[in-house]
Amino acid sequence: MRRYGLIASATASLAIAAIIAGCSSDNRSVDPPATPTADTPVLTGASLGGGGWSPAVEAAAATSGKVTVCHSGNGKHFTQIDVSPQGARAHLGDPETGKGGHAADYRVSANTPCPPPATPGNVQVCKVAGVGVVTGTNFTFTLSSAGGSKTVIVAAGAGPAGTCVNAGDFRVGTTVDVREAAQQGVSTTGIVVSPAGAQQGTSDLADRSATVVAGVGTTTLTFTNQGPTGRLVICKVAGTGVTAGSSFSFTVGGQMASVAAGAAPDGTCGSALTLAPGAVTVAEVASTGLVVQSIAGTPAPTNVDLPGGSATTQITAGQETRITFTNAAASAVNSGTLTICKVAGTGVTAGTSFTFTAAGKTATVAAGAAPNGTCGTPITLALGAVTVTETAVAGTSVQAITGTPALPTNINLASRSATVQINAGQDTRITFTNVAP
Repeated sequence: MRRYGLIASATASLAIAAIIAGCSSDNRSVDPPATPTADTPVLTGASLGGGGWSPAVEAAAATSGKVTVCHSGNGKHFTQIDVSPQGARAHLGDPETGKGGHAADYRVSANTPCPPPATPGNVQVCKVAGVGVVTGTNFTFTLSSAGGSKTVIVAAGAGPAGTCVNAGDFRVGTTVDVREAAQQGVSTTGIVVSPAGAQQGTSDLADRSATVVAGVGTTTLTFTNQGPTGRLVICKVAGTGVTAGSSFSFTVGGQMASVAAGAAPDGTCGSALTLAPGAVTVAEVASTGLVVQSIAGTPAPTNVDLPGGSATTQITAGQETRITFTNAAASAVNSGTLTICKVAGTGVTAGTSFTFTAAGKTATVAAGAAPNGTCGTPITLALGAVTVTETAVAGTSVQAITGTPALPTNINLASRSATVQINAGQDTRITFTNVAP
C-alpha cells in the first residue's frame, strides 16, 4: 500500500511539474504552484472580480506587474501561477478578442478560485427591450462551451433590468460564448456583463455576442436591442411677450427635452429624439403667464390641445418628424380663465378638499354650502376645449356638474368629468356637486 501511495504521489508531482515546465516561455518573474487567493489588490480595487481577460483587466494588471492564473494542462489538473501581463496573454488569450490562450485557463479572482470548486457557477441571460422593440418579444440565444452548446429563449423586458432567464450551470472557470440570433430590423446596441471582470475579450455588437468566464454564484449578460426607429425634432417659436432664448420643457414617449425659444417663423429646434414608429403625444410643460398659441409640424399634428399644450404626431421608421410650438404671453385675445367650484351636497362635510385636473394643471378646492359652493383661484388657459376631472374621494359620488356661461358637455358623473370651452377674455365656471351615498 505504501509503495502504491508513493507511485501515485510521484505521478501527481510529475503532472504538476509538466504543467509548469510547459509554461517556461511565459516571461514571468514567479511561476510556482500557490494557495488560492482573491483578486490581487489592483484588480479588486478596479472591481474586476471574475476570471475574464479584457483590455480593462489587462490595464489593471499592468499596474501590479503580475496576473494570477489558474493553469490546466488537460482541463482536469489545475495549478495556480503568477505571470507577467505579457505572459498572461499566452495563457488567457488576446484581451481584445478573447481568442487564443490555453483552453481551460482562467484568471484567479474572488469569483474564480483555483482549483475550481465542486459547486458549479450559473450563467444568466437578460434581455432589455430598447427603442423600437416590443416588450415581450422573444429572442433566442446560443451558449457554447467546451462541454457543447445549448439554446435558451428570453422575452424582452422593460429597462433597465429587462427579463432574465437561467441559462445553465457551468464549472467555475469555464469559458462560455453567448450569441443572440438575428432578427429582421433589430440591432444589438449594448451587452453588459456582471461582474465586469468576468468578460473575456470585448463585446461584438455586430455579431450580437459576448464571452464570459463562469464564476462562483451568477454571471449575468444583459443584451439591449433597438428596433426600427424614426426621429422627432421639437421646435419652439417665441411669440409676442416671450423672450427669445427662454427654455421650455417637453415630454414625449417617456423622454424629456428642453428647447430654447427662437424668433419666428422657424424658432429654435432641439436635438433629434429617437423614437419607435407610431403615434406619440408631445406635451409642453406649462409656463406661468404664457399660453400655447399654435402647434404645427410635418406631418400635420392631430389631437391639437392648445389649453393642454399638447398634440399627437406620427413617427415613421427612417424618417424625421418635426413639430413646432409657438407661445405667447397670455392676453384677453389669446386666453381665458377657468374657475372650478365645489358644492358639498348631502352627507359631505363643508370644507372637505377635492382635487381636480384640467389641461395638465392641478387645483384643490374645498367644498362649500349649496347652492354656489366654494370656488378656487381662476386658472389662465389658452382658447379651446378643456376636460375637467375630479379625483375620486372615498365615500362620495358626483351628483351633478353644471357651469356658465354654457352647460358643460361630455358630462360623465361616474368618471367625475366634463368638458368646457375656454373663450377669449372670459371666465368659464364649472361646478361639481358631491354627495355621500
